[in-house]
Amino acid sequence: MSRPALLHNMSSPPRSAIQHSAPVSSSRTALYQLPPQFEEPSPGAILASLDGRPWAEGAKKAETELRRRINEHALKLPLPPAVLATNKAGARESVEDLLTVCTVLAKSSDRVYLRDKEPNLDRIEFGRRITLRFPGAMEPKV
Repeated sequence: MSRPALLHNMSSPPRSAIQHSAPVSSSRTALYQLPPQFEEPSPGAILASLDGRPWAEGAKKAETELRRRINEHALKLPLPPAVLATNKAGARESVEDLLTVCTVLAKSSDRVYLRDKEPNLDRIEFGRRITLRFPGAMEPKV
């Protein structure tokens, strides 16, 4: 069985043109990274900076206290339970609040921030940066 021949009229120019413009993205991005004074961050150093006085109760208690504060703070942040994350630069704004930065770093992988994730304090490291991308309808004020 043979296929029917297809006829193409290529002798005349097209009579219509299709144009499409992509909508402007209404997403917002925010960059989270430790400030320069935390080249070697430790839970005790972070707590000392947050409290304005040296932490003197030992490293283990500092870890426990920092985890507690991060979990409490995550519930107060105006962020959705899960947010797309990347380690690429290009964020329009940089977040300065130390506890917020530590919370996002500790609860983020390289691809997603999860509010209910157990904090991983090893992810709070100098030089690591996380950019969260918020859809236009979800614009937190952080």
